Amino acid sequence: MYNGFINVLKPTGMTSNDLVGKLKYLTRTHLGEKIKFGHTGTLDPNAAGVMMVCCARATKFSQYAVEKKKTYIAEITFGKTTDTMDTYGQVTEEKEPGILSRQEIEDVLSKYKGETMQIPPKFSAIKINGQKLYDLARKGLEIPEIKSRKINITKLEIIDYSHPRIKIEVECSAGTYIRSLAQDIGQDLGEFAHLSLLIRTKVEDFSIEESYSIEELDFLIGQGKFTQVIVKPENLLSKYPNLVIKDECQKSYLNGMHLTQRDLKSEIEKEVLDSRHKVYNESGDFLGIGNLKKNYNSNYVLKSETQI
Repeated sequence: MYNGFINVLKPTGMTSNDLVGKLKYLTRTHLGEKIKFGHTGTLDPNAAGVMMVCCARATKFSQYAVEKKKTYIAEITFGKTTDTMDTYGQVTEEKEPGILSRQEIEDVLSKYKGETMQIPPKFSAIKINGQKLYDLARKGLEIPEIKSRKINITKLEIIDYSHPRIKIEVECSAGTYIRSLAQDIGQDLGEFAHLSLLIRTKVEDFSIEESYSIEELDFLIGQGKFTQVIVKPENLLSKYPNLVIKDECQKSYLNGMHLTQRDLKSEIEKEVLDSRHKVYNESGDFLGIGNLKKNYNSNYVLKSETQI
């Protein structure tokens, strides 16, 4: 009944886990039910904006939602760096910032468009040897070497520049750290820099304008309108093509059996072979994510990967 995702407007000062806990509290209080929730990737406590939260059986699909492209409005302030790379850390270096031209900044920003490598911040949720980096950093323990990761920035534009701050819009792949980007941009400009504001405005096609604040969710759940805020799980999996299986094959499919073309209502499209698909029955019910692969006879077969 409650399987799906919720587009939540996370406020500043709240962790991603805090947000999940708040939703559990609201549904338990208003509905008298213990419903499972999970987030689809962390958003810094000091950042605000869109968080897609999975609900009930849709928590199984959080791994696919994490992969989604994100869009941010970020403000970078020149003149100092901090240990957390944002305004909430301890200042590590400071100097009077130089006057930069808009063209100088745009030239540097152009270097980060497309696929690049990025070193995540030490204050992050990344795990090394089973420990989260921010736990080690807060305890003052030695931080292991952090390996660079491939990221992809598809949009990086100046919205406003008023010395010593620039406001930019960033559209990027999952796993991109805007705090690291801010400091790297500063270094390339010969300036100390840190992230002074961060708002996530989109997760793929889900925008901040369509998001629900905690106060709105509190009211709507209390009014018995919780289902109105839930997005169907398949709507967040739009990048995967559809396949329809015959009703008489549904039980076999859900029991882990391989299906072949004769078991499908859909024709297998040659350009999407060896890939994940959203799988439906003939009535249009979403059954989950299936994998289409070649078997040992080089015939293509469909196997369930994640079921709703």
